[in-house]
Amino acid sequence: MRNNEIILTLWYVHHITAALFVIFFIVHIFFLLLPANRYLIPSMFTGKLKEKDVCEKHPKWNLNQ
Repeated sequence: MRNNEIILTLWYVHHITAALFVIFFIVHIFFLLLPANRYLIPSMFTGKLKEKDVCEKHPKWNLNQ
């Protein structure tokens, strides 16, 4: 009887964490597709950002000073 309770608990934990993962993934993609963040999409694949975008979005990182 105790073994079934452990399996059932693990089953619930597994499904809850899987659902949370899916929700967070969808929200993450939604915010990435907002017009203000679209410039970040290529950086997901290349690991690089354009200097112009960095200077505009992050003034403390301005490389031209």
